[in-house]
Amino acid sequence: MSLEKKLKDQVKKKIKGQIRTKIKKEIINVVKEAEFPVEDLEVLFNLFPEGRDTVYKISSFEFTVGEAEKLLENDDFPFKNPEEIANVILERLEI
Repeated sequence: MSLEKKLKDQVKKKIKGQIRTKIKKEIINVVKEAEFPVEDLEVLFNLFPEGRDTVYKISSFEFTVGEAEKLLENDDFPFKNPEEIANVILERLEI
């Protein structure tokens, strides 16, 4: 692998890590006042300011909370804390 390719890969990893960190903080900040456990999708979506339509955009990466509906499974519930919500969503989005 060329040095140029290695550097590009490192930059991509770093940017991905920064995006993950920023979105994770934002999600945690939004849901931290919720009553836990969060038992289902409707309760989860209602925690966000625009519900399913809440958009997270950082650089060229963008997703809506509603997109999480396709990624979450019944077995993911209940969520016990804000970090768990953020981690599962980001994991499923492969960030």
